[in-house]
Amino acid sequence: MSKPADYKYRWLLNQLMRARLTREEITDRWYDYSGQTLTRETFKNWKDAVEKYFDTIIECDTKDGYRYYIEDEDKEDIKRNTINRWILKTMEVSDTVTKHKQLKDRILVEEVPSGNETLEDILDAMESNHVVSFEYTKYFNNPEEEPEFYELCPYCVKQFERRWYVIGFCLTRDQMRTFSIDKIQKLEKSEKTFKIPKDFDSEAYFKPFFGIITGIDDKRMGKINLEHIEIKVEKDRAKYFRSLPLHHTQQEKERTKEYTIFTYDLYPTNDFYQALLHEAEHVEVLAPANVRKKMKTKIRKMTERYKNKQIK
Repeated sequence: MSKPADYKYRWLLNQLMRARLTREEITDRWYDYSGQTLTRETFKNWKDAVEKYFDTIIECDTKDGYRYYIEDEDKEDIKRNTINRWILKTMEVSDTVTKHKQLKDRILVEEVPSGNETLEDILDAMESNHVVSFEYTKYFNNPEEEPEFYELCPYCVKQFERRWYVIGFCLTRDQMRTFSIDKIQKLEKSEKTFKIPKDFDSEAYFKPFFGIITGIDDKRMGKINLEHIEIKVEKDRAKYFRSLPLHHTQQEKERTKEYTIFTYDLYPTNDFYQALLHEAEHVEVLAPANVRKKMKTKIRKMTERYKNKQIK
């Protein structure tokens, strides 16, 4: 049986999450999607794989033309799982685009940097709880861009701003570390194994942060504390914040005809400041004073770069 990440299983799950279908209808949809046929035996293998990897049961209603389906209760269980939700949404978009593949020159997407093969190797190591070793090139504080060697117990992976990251306990540095997968080279699965601490929860680990940075003792920014942050957003831009919250703790404190004040409870790492800077003049940090001061410092440094410099 293929790996659980196989797109064919994700495709079948997505179809049955959306409709009750006969095997013939599934076969026709697969041909429209891939240009390939789907035999009875292959369908059975896919069905078994979906049930195993997504912990569900695919029923067959003999009284309704032998239509295959997933019970509503099981659908809700699948949707409650974060990775399953992501898989389904990704497949829905893929399915929609495939139906309109004649528009391939008019549908533009963002590419994720290379690293898929490394990601697969890391996931394999995670499944068997094996330590991985690799060379890694830092972009900061490494002017020569020479790779460094690391050994890592990979606890989880996370996608952020078109890049994949692996997070775990670094045996080389004796601490939790995060690595951008597209910077990893010569990755190997070690014979060493590890156990994830019982109290480690990947979602909880990132919950009080924005983005991928989780260090609260930053070399460049100093000690970072959990803060209750208020930002003022211009009225038109506030609509964007309501439709796509900046962080799961986002609350709307005040709304006027001219602006809205949103609040957040998180550790303001550099990723958070970068997100605010992305909003440019449409956003103002109101509180606390130390976060406002840090934002002012960053804006001042940006301004200084444009002073007294002639464009050649």
